[in-house]
Amino acid sequence: MNRTRHGGIFKMLLVLVVVGSLGAFTWATITNSHRLGQWSCHPLDADWWMLSNPAGSQDPASQTTLVEDAKRLAAKAEDQLWGSGGLIERCEGWWQSQLSRHVETAPGASQDRRQYEQRFADAEAAFRSGLDAYKRAGPHAHGSFDDKRAAAAEAKTHFQRTSELLTANIPPYEALADHDTSRAHAAHQLLDYDRQLLELVAAP
Repeated sequence: MNRTRHGGIFKMLLVLVVVGSLGAFTWATITNSHRLGQWSCHPLDADWWMLSNPAGSQDPASQTTLVEDAKRLAAKAEDQLWGSGGLIERCEGWWQSQLSRHVETAPGASQDRRQYEQRFADAEAAFRSGLDAYKRAGPHAHGSFDDKRAAAAEAKTHFQRTSELLTANIPPYEALADHDTSRAHAAHQLLDYDRQLLELVAAP
């Protein structure tokens, strides 16, 4: 192969390398600019060639997806609390079931049993007050932000009172020889509902 032909091939390869490099550079610039939503040209940055996001940044498309996902999760959480079959509706259902039963202490019950069951009744009354207050703090309730915040604080006070009464009185009540198992079961149910609501109102 003579020098003229060798030089021609070398020049052709050099042109191909330059054109390929310019093409890759142009493609990386355009792709990164579209991906990040702004002009991006950092040929000395390896992450730029790898199409990696800069530290502390996210793809705008990913950011949009995250916002949409957050909205969907918030709507789902609200529905699980306030929607049909949600926690509030289940609490109301439990309350109505207790009213329909008209549970009364047996005439021959011990004095201790009467006292504990009266405290259960006090806990139920506190829970009812807390539930009513919390509903006034709901997303569809009327009132200003301050009104709803005050209602949530009131609900928290009632739910804490409910928790204190049940936690302190369920164990000694169940230790009584003449305790009512159905009444104890209802107290445990109420405590479970109360704890769920207390976690909500206690959240910052």
